[in-house]
Amino acid sequence: MKPAIGLFAVLLSLAPAVVTPGRAEKHADLPPSHSVKPELVATGFEFAEGPTLNGAGDLFVVNYRYNGTIGRIAADGTAGILCDLAEVLPVEGREPKANGLKLDSQQRLITADSGAGRLLRIDADGRNATVLADRWEGKRFNSINDVALDRAGNVYFTDPGESSVRNPVGSVYRYDVKTTRVSQIATGFAFPNGLAVAPDQKHLCVAESRRYRVIVFDLATDGTLSKRRVLIDFPTETRG
Repeated sequence: MKPAIGLFAVLLSLAPAVVTPGRAEKHADLPPSHSVKPELVATGFEFAEGPTLNGAGDLFVVNYRYNGTIGRIAADGTAGILCDLAEVLPVEGREPKANGLKLDSQQRLITADSGAGRLLRIDADGRNATVLADRWEGKRFNSINDVALDRAGNVYFTDPGESSVRNPVGSVYRYDVKTTRVSQIATGFAFPNGLAVAPDQKHLCVAESRRYRVIVFDLATDGTLSKRRVLIDFPTETRG
């Protein structure tokens, strides 16, 4: 298969004053979007997703060279495969394929394995991986899409499954880092995609792709959600 070039940029900023249904506040400290020029840092991705940086400036992105890998682009520009999930943590009957990535406080990669429906933790050297969760209440996850961490290390993740506008069955889950318990904390989404815990640790944002909007919740310290509302509803002309 011919490698595709991966170009991506991710920006999500949320302060307490921004949580206003239906609109996003402008930030004077950010440049206008049209003035930002993308810079090519690497090519050769089958399907680039999950960009995340460590403190040394290394960039991690999934599906480098071929599906199922995690690539590392070092701060000096050199690139290589950090981890091949099919070798490190194979699963019978399904093909591992990472999607969302985040680094925990020990520089381990918390990984959404969308291909095998698993939440993984990969050691910093890429040689070993652990399955944190692969099911909720006995039912296997369908296709875990993205992950987010709070400052305590708890993991929030989405599983869109076969959801759509007509069948909004996508859900958000939480993995408790102390108890290892998995909880379903929200459901009824038409393809929940990326998500993020706000800097104030009091809000959780979820991108609902099939409805072209971002949902925000109040987030309690125990991980429960309340006051579900629309933060941003993208205009029709941006859809595509």
